[in-house]
Amino acid sequence: MEANNYQDSLIYINIRFCLWKEGLPKFRWNSELVRKLEINSYRADEILKIEGQRVNENEIRLLIDVFNLTEEEFQLTNLLNSSSHDVLRENLNYLINSNSTHGEKKVLASRLGVENGTISRWLNGTRRPVKDEQEEFKRIFSVKPSYNLEKDPIFMSYEYFGFNEIIEWGNQRKERVVESFDVIRRLIG
Repeated sequence: MEANNYQDSLIYINIRFCLWKEGLPKFRWNSELVRKLEINSYRADEILKIEGQRVNENEIRLLIDVFNLTEEEFQLTNLLNSSSHDVLRENLNYLINSNSTHGEKKVLASRLGVENGTISRWLNGTRRPVKDEQEEFKRIFSVKPSYNLEKDPIFMSYEYFGFNEIIEWGNQRKERVVESFDVIRRLIG
């Protein structure tokens, strides 16, 4: 089946949605695609960054199988839009939780000029931030001004990583380096 640009973009959106839905932090998406598709890390990055060659038929078949989807669901349906997930709420949860530590919601509320409980109401979906609050929110978290928090799924974007995700990624890399040095020491010594 020859894909078109719209169908291609759906495939990429659906890949990231499925990885996000599995609860994996974004810095693990690459290694998960390597494992699931038996591809190299460079190819996984191409897929996640939507660069390079299109997802090929074999990769599509493997993804359909590992994500337990039908071909129609995977190639023709925007899984995010057909889900019950509220993009604004997921974006707010992602930005706050991936950039903040315990107790910083009060600081954030102060910077936004809202009451402390307002942030919690945004996160649980009982209240939505108005446009001005959303714009300030984007400024505080260094989100591109062109992004629409209600429509653009930053929580699925491979361009945006929160501070806490970067720290966790760095800690995991550090642990792997230490493990490698331990192996080398045992081999040498």
